[in-house]
Parts: sequence; C-alpha cells; structure tokens
Amino acid sequence: MDWRGFAGYLTIADTIKEDAQLTVYKLKSIGVKTTMLSGDKTNVVQFVADKLGIASAFGDLLPEDKVNKENEIKDRNETVAFVGDGVNDAPVVALSTV
Repeated sequence: MDWRGFAGYLTIADTIKEDAQLTVYKLKSIGVKTTMLSGDKTNVVQFVADKLGIASAFGDLLPEDKVNKENEIKDRNETVAFVGDGVNDAPVVALSTV
C-alpha cells in the first residue's frame, strides 16, 4: 500500500464557552459596547460574533493589530476593558483601561 498520497484532513476548532452569550447580553444590557478582536480567521470570528450578538468583530489580527484597534477605540474617548486568553493578547491587555 502506498502511503504517500493524500489521506484526509483534520479540522480543529475551539468551542464557544457556555456562558459567553449570557455574558455579552449582560454587558450590553448595562450599556457596554462589545467588540471582538481575534487572531482567528475572519469568517470564524464573524460566525462567533453573530452567534453571540457582537456587532463589531475583527479577525486575522496580529498582536500589534489588536493594539491599533484598541487605540482607535481609546481615540474616541472610550474606556477599554479587554479579556484575553493567550500570550498574544498581552500587549493589548497591558494597554487596556481595565
């Protein structure tokens, strides 16, 4: 048997955390604007944002791109609270208001 040919592929994806939708809903109910900044593929980011009710979402971002997006928000005199889950989020978390 020749094993050098294409045999298939794997798809690996994160799942949306159980409490994410409720958390976004509660934030929006107290007037917090939600924006999603992610290094994940834009189509995946948009799917998750739609599912969670997040109107503003950006994907395919490098750490410096997230910093630039955060600075755009701060330039509008808005407070930024950033929640990150990885080392790539450290620069934007460090610059966040909260």
